[in-house]
Amino acid sequence: MPLPRPLESELSYARRIAGAGWESVISARQQKEIFPASTKAIWIAVAVGAGVGVLSRLGKRSTASTVAIGALIGSVVGFGAGIAWESRQFTGAVARTAKREIGAVRDAHWLERHPIDYA
Repeated sequence: MPLPRPLESELSYARRIAGAGWESVISARQQKEIFPASTKAIWIAVAVGAGVGVLSRLGKRSTASTVAIGALIGSVVGFGAGIAWESRQFTGAVARTAKREIGAVRDAHWLERHPIDYA
């Protein structure tokens, strides 16, 4: 069964928006490294997260397994924070490019729906 015309138009628009976002990732990837050569900050964040996780589980009823789980959870959170911090320049470049590309697609879509007649 063929799609109704408005739905087909909106799916095409969504596809163009997604394509513009993907193109911004590719463009930023060609310009910048995703992760710089230094991963020292990531491991520091993992160690700090594990330490905070251990300290949060210490108490009157703490067992070795709950302390280990706290360390594991803290190290995972620290790893995520370290990755986010180290990739902030790449993420910023992607966001700037995506804003520009998606804005261009939105403007073109608006002009399709609202043609300007100068005559």
